[in-house]
Amino acid sequence: MFKGIKQNKQVAKYKKSIYSIKIKDEQLAKRLKLNTAFIEMLISNTIDESTKEELVKFQTDSSKINMMCIARGCRHLTAHGEMSAAGSTAVNKKNAADLKMLSDLVLVAADNAFSEFVESLSNLSQTD
Repeated sequence: MFKGIKQNKQVAKYKKSIYSIKIKDEQLAKRLKLNTAFIEMLISNTIDESTKEELVKFQTDSSKINMMCIARGCRHLTAHGEMSAAGSTAVNKKNAADLKMLSDLVLVAADNAFSEFVESLSNLSQTD
């Protein structure tokens, strides 16, 4: 979605970036921070430097609860085959439930961001 937004930035005038979309749940963030093996796996296997930086901030800053970096790290490792359903020792039944909860939050945030983007395009066409 953000690649499409970037390609249409002159038309849509939509100013949000991937990290301005907030995926927040304080309790879930705390549980994910406790899963240090999982966070370390994401940091060491994520190629994208901005995601890696956000993961380190998430891990080291106790006030940081935006989990977009976790979602992006998981997407990267899943899309590139480095993280499977069997996964590492960092993904057990309890942690898998946390990742499912994160996935649900990402879908809501993505739907909201997409709706805002489409609305910005709709508003543009109404003013022409």
